[in-house]
Amino acid sequence: MANVLEFRAGGLTLSTLRRIHEQSIVLELSAHDRGRIAVASSLVDKIIAAGDAAYFPPFTHGTWIVHETLRKTYVVWRHTASV
Repeated sequence: MANVLEFRAGGLTLSTLRRIHEQSIVLELSAHDRGRIAVASSLVDKIIAAGDAAYFPPFTHGTWIVHETLRKTYVVWRHTASV
């Protein structure tokens, strides 16, 4: 049995000032062109700002705090197992 990634979604999102508690079972790759967000996750504590790219592997969990309205373009994949 092999682990595979399957495309799930993509798009553009705008997040306003708030705190987000999240557990992700998907892989996310995003490019941020506006705003600033603090990420305290199971893997990293970091500030992501306009001009940054971010990668979150499957099963990342933590708290995202939006300090300035954030706009990002993203793609996510679902982690699956195949036979």
